[in-house]
Amino acid sequence: MSVRVPDRTTSEIQFVYEATQLRDFVVMRMTALPAKWRDTLALPIISIAYDFAGELIYANDLKQNNLHELQLRVDTLVRAYGKLDSLESAQVLLFKKLRQNPENFERQLIQKDKREQIRAASQIRVEAFLEELGKRITKCRELIDMQHTVDTQFLIELSRATESP
Repeated sequence: MSVRVPDRTTSEIQFVYEATQLRDFVVMRMTALPAKWRDTLALPIISIAYDFAGELIYANDLKQNNLHELQLRVDTLVRAYGKLDSLESAQVLLFKKLRQNPENFERQLIQKDKREQIRAASQIRVEAFLEELGKRITKCRELIDMQHTVDTQFLIELSRATESP
């Protein structure tokens, strides 16, 4: 059965989907970096993206049967939020590094007479990549905030229900 467009809402597990999409996007783009930057820039960013997606998948797998599991889920969402902050700071570092030499990001052979044209085109592609990464991080942040708020409210309600005789 289909749902009318105005009646559609964000799925409860949308944050997991967005996290895996962000992880795949980061891995796909980071492997395009030149080999000299792979160890220092790409691998740590890929590691952070995998940790972030792993935390959210773990949080989603936790069943909310009791206070302990619900608190564990909330704590896991907070840890994932921290990983997202780390990914955002890594994005800033990557931006600074790619601004210095953007044509290497595209892995193109640069002919001397076309250097300026290729540099301008590469700069646009680098900025588009970083802008897209920023948008995806922001979307994940909003979804985690929403889920954290819902889980925290449920935790408060559940703790009140268990405290009262």
